[in-house]
Amino acid sequence: MRPSRWKNGGDSEKLLISPETSYKWSSKARLFVALLFLGGCTTAARIEVSKGSVRNESLQVIALVFSAEASDVERQASDCIRTAIETAQLPLQIVSPDEFRKVAFPDLAPEAAIHRSEYLSVLLPDQRFRDRIAPLGIRYIVSISGVTEQNLKGSGHALGHDGRSGRIGGALFIWQRRTQLQASLLDLTRPSPKEDIFADASGTPWLLIIGGLPLYIPADTDSKACRDLGGSIVEFLKKAASEP
Repeated sequence: MRPSRWKNGGDSEKLLISPETSYKWSSKARLFVALLFLGGCTTAARIEVSKGSVRNESLQVIALVFSAEASDVERQASDCIRTAIETAQLPLQIVSPDEFRKVAFPDLAPEAAIHRSEYLSVLLPDQRFRDRIAPLGIRYIVSISGVTEQNLKGSGHALGHDGRSGRIGGALFIWQRRTQLQASLLDLTRPSPKEDIFADASGTPWLLIIGGLPLYIPADTDSKACRDLGGSIVEFLKKAASEP
């Protein structure tokens, strides 16, 4: 599991699981390297497409893209999108993030490959980039990002102990948890291709400790936001398929 980053402030703690905060390469640096690569290469890079990516001509192709250093919540979102598409039986063939990186950026380290939609949008008008990804037959690129925040509300609530009554003391801890996901869809057949889809879920996990025994009730905001994002993307794709 990718290391998480903690922030402490007073009596609160915040857990950030973010794709944008701890990359060794900034997105602008990646874009610069990619543009330099497109503009400066004098020899054609060899592109190898795995058997799993052999194009089915009867299906449109959708590529799911996220950072090679993606957080767990982003990887879960990608799985939810894939599951939603397969459950809805949409006529789409899915290209994995690893496969897209290998074909689109064959000479870059995985962590240096472009994945954010605003920078992919800069590359897409370049015919050399289009030619490179052409073997995949992609119509849609879906760039996935997400963050989960969890804050401790106060410093916990003490439960008293009364020696005469025999009541056992304890403590109650309550958090506020929120997951935010974004999928930016690029339609390679349209002049203004970008469409942003969001999903947001909140919950209140808590921990009760009585007599040294813990009872923890989680709030799975990741799964809720993940399912909502997958459903919204399916609805968007159905609508796009019905348009001329």
